[in-house]
Amino acid sequence: MDILQHIPKLTPFSFCLAFWPAVDHQAMANFPMFPSIERVCLNYVDFTDFHHLDGLLVRFPNVHELYMEHSSMPEYASYTGGYHASSLRLRSLEFVDCIMDPLLRYFLRGLIVPTSSVSMGCLSFDDIAIVGEYFAMFGNVLREVRIGLYNDGDGTENLGKRNLTLLYIFTQFL
Repeated sequence: MDILQHIPKLTPFSFCLAFWPAVDHQAMANFPMFPSIERVCLNYVDFTDFHHLDGLLVRFPNVHELYMEHSSMPEYASYTGGYHASSLRLRSLEFVDCIMDPLLRYFLRGLIVPTSSVSMGCLSFDDIAIVGEYFAMFGNVLREVRIGLYNDGDGTENLGKRNLTLLYIFTQFL
């Protein structure tokens, strides 16, 4: 946290937060605003609640690209207030090997949709319902969609019988 006092003097275009064990109110109190940041990467960041993701994103008022890898939020997370980050004007949103529900639900409830592309990598069978819900709400405004399924160990990613629902979602989306 001592380094954070020097960060406001910087004006970078991109910011990456990695291996943050739990983003909570105490951690957010130490984060300054970053108006120059347009790309945010969150790697191995665990949010304890929707408010904490909201509190982090509000620190980046001009973010246009959001990349999240190995990030999560507990299943019991609940959201009771308004979305501060719903004013985000994202061009792209990318998830790689994240626990999609309830994380993607944050973007659904806040009506946060990128104007250009959405990318979701390493999706598992458990992600199908929330991804389908996201596409049902926002699929018509996306210009580019990239989907990668969880690699089942043999080096291939495929739509097997277990993923027929996902195949149905893609068919409806296209």
